Amino acid sequence: MKKAILKKVILKKMISVSLAIGFMLGMTACGNSGYYSSENQEIPSVNVMSEQAGIDSNYIEADSAVSSVMDAEIRKEALNRAYDGPVADRFPDADSIEQIGEGRFIILYRDRTAGMTEVDVYDINSDTVINTFKVNNMGTHVLEPIIYPDMGFGFITEAKGKEPAIYGYYYDTDGNLVSKFTKEYTDKTYVYYTLSADGKAMYVTLNDRIQCACGFDFKADYTTEIYAVYADESEKLLKEFDSHTDIYLIGATTDGRLVFKYFYNPADKVILTHEEYEKQYSVTFDINDLDTSDSEEKTDESERGYAVLRTDVDDPGLEKIYMTDTYYDHMIFKGDKLILSDNDEIVCLFPDENGSYKDAHYEGQIGLKGYYTDIYVSSSGDYIIYPTYTDEFEDTTITAVKYDNGKLSKIYEKEHEGWKIDFAENYNITMLDEETGDFFALYSETKRDGVNNKNYNENIFEH
Repeated sequence: MKKAILKKVILKKMISVSLAIGFMLGMTACGNSGYYSSENQEIPSVNVMSEQAGIDSNYIEADSAVSSVMDAEIRKEALNRAYDGPVADRFPDADSIEQIGEGRFIILYRDRTAGMTEVDVYDINSDTVINTFKVNNMGTHVLEPIIYPDMGFGFITEAKGKEPAIYGYYYDTDGNLVSKFTKEYTDKTYVYYTLSADGKAMYVTLNDRIQCACGFDFKADYTTEIYAVYADESEKLLKEFDSHTDIYLIGATTDGRLVFKYFYNPADKVILTHEEYEKQYSVTFDINDLDTSDSEEKTDESERGYAVLRTDVDDPGLEKIYMTDTYYDHMIFKGDKLILSDNDEIVCLFPDENGSYKDAHYEGQIGLKGYYTDIYVSSSGDYIIYPTYTDEFEDTTITAVKYDNGKLSKIYEKEHEGWKIDFAENYNITMLDEETGDFFALYSETKRDGVNNKNYNENIFEH
């Protein structure tokens, strides 16, 4: 923020609020009980200067609600944006919007008929779309951006069929294509991938495991290979695991490590026939479930959790960062933070100053017990926003949790009676402007003949 600009904005707001307070005090003299009375109540003293902005400590007396709104307006005006409205209002027809840096956003339009995704790179400080390009979805239904704030972003598509292949694209924050990657493969069932933060590599894990829908392995032995694929069409096999270790690639850190969920069992697999397996385990398993490690039976010798793997050394090993048997509905990696959540808690795995991962916990009712519900994690990984549903999804409470200095704490909560608010960032606009606090989603009125799929907007920085 520019100090001179902020002082000018504050002065203008102080004058406006001073006039409003004078009006309120004048009304209380008439005995209107809807306002503070100078006879039996004190008007709270509120510091409207932002301590983080480093401004002189001037403060005025004002109602706390008025002050909160004023602080939000000061914050927005001090950004000095050419477009000062909510970014979602600027692009009402977008399918998805995400922030990629200070004042920079990517706007996605999905043409499902043509199988293409159009991407606008928008600079709100100049109110300009500075770049536009299209990405072929190939066989990928919905492209999900991989974002490294203020560094770059990208997309990965997967072509299936007789000639399966993976294509990766990495762009800088101006929307210029920096690198393109291609990885062809055959005879692999489970394929996971991500991009490096510097745009120099695409990481791919390939697995030749073949399972029945019941969980039966048609192959007792299988391997998982981890590749680094480079823009010059070369590649490197980083690591290979046998069937004792199942891994699921989640993301890549800015310092070049890969983040995995893993399951390890040192015991040899029991060889059964298909019929014997079904009689013994009677397991219902969905072959489309990407997280195959959770289909494994836990034994005393086995272990399950999360780990990182270095990409800059030969034959790297898994470095365990969090051991747990808990199944989490969400595993979201953003801003070097791995966010895990279920109906009862949020866990944030974050690197300390030495790069070692620590964990922070936030407990509370999330979503609705027994139901899968979406959560939203901002591009930086610093803000986690989730809905809590009550009265059979008739009402929704929105809660925002912030990561700060190794801790998770609630910063915002608001109940909306008669509204079901939906989060689905890959299918509609669900996003947070981390500079202004504006959060967007969709809501539907749950009463009879209520409106459906209307834009929802709240500012989580206002208390």
